Amino acid sequence: MINARIIEAEEQQWRGEAEGLKVSLDAARLKFAQMDGIAARHRTVVQLGASRFADTAGRTVTTADHATPVLTTPPPSAAGDHDACRRHR
Repeated sequence: MINARIIEAEEQQWRGEAEGLKVSLDAARLKFAQMDGIAARHRTVVQLGASRFADTAGRTVTTADHATPVLTTPPPSAAGDHDACRRHR
């Protein structure tokens, strides 16, 4: 749309209007490039070192040897110190 306005301004020899529209178009393109850069940085995953839910929660697994589910428990190191969490509240 703005390109059509630039063409019209050039055809009508409205040089100031054409230049102003070109400046606005360049500024808009720059702003979009900046926004794309910001969005790309926000898509980056940051590992916080926290345990995943699947690593810490018990879950039910059915094996070929057992007709009934077997409850698995998290490893002792993944259970964490719940008292330490309570102290920081």
